[in-house]
Amino acid sequence: MYTALVADERIDRNQLLENLNAEGIAAGLVRLPNDLYSALKDEETELPGVRRFADRQISLPCGWWLLERDCAHIAERANALARP
Repeated sequence: MYTALVADERIDRNQLLENLNAEGIAAGLVRLPNDLYSALKDEETELPGVRRFADRQISLPCGWWLLERDCAHIAERANALARP
């Protein structure tokens, strides 16, 4: 997965993910802060920068199985759908 930051606060990150998935682009959330997992719940601490990143990041598909045109399509659709 390729991690991207949805920096524009006007963009609803979850709606963007829904729209990408509706178009067959398997976008999701992969990079969650470790202290959100139950095994580390007792270690939760103030991490405002980490929380802001976690709230604004998305994961896009990438890998050897994608052709160059697939990557271009994913980038184009992500950019188009992320416009306010």
